[in-house]
Amino acid sequence: MRKKIIGIFVCMMFIITAASAMGINITNDINDSFSKTSNYIPDTYLLTTTWGQWQYYNTKCPIDPDTGNPHRLGCKSVAIGQIMRYHELESHGLVEYYYFNKEGDPIPLVNNLDDFDYDWNHMANWLNGSHTPEEEDHVSQILFDSASIIQKNFGFVR
Repeated sequence: MRKKIIGIFVCMMFIITAASAMGINITNDINDSFSKTSNYIPDTYLLTTTWGQWQYYNTKCPIDPDTGNPHRLGCKSVAIGQIMRYHELESHGLVEYYYFNKEGDPIPLVNNLDDFDYDWNHMANWLNGSHTPEEEDHVSQILFDSASIIQKNFGFVR
């Protein structure tokens, strides 16, 4: 149980550090969101989301030229996205970086985090094919945002 709480704390610190490094403003909202964890009941889960890396979740990711499908998100992107959802953390700023394809060529990625307003009510706990287009849109957007914030290299599959 302590490992779960410590893991969440470490991820939140990672988000705060990454956001600060990118010049993203961290407001008092983040402090208010920590009050959710003060009501924790032992042997239960704080997160209700069970999001994945592939189908439905990765629709905002760059397209893999080999498959014609969006690249996968990666574990870190999904974990951070679920924590952002739990605490209802908004993303702000402009993310610009290069990821590298299999040949080592740089591919530019630009994501303006201010272009999309999250609607927490349209973020389903999981996407299974019977979800609404709005749910897929909002879930895949927050996951793509978290992937771009940590500068995920979409060109390599590990």
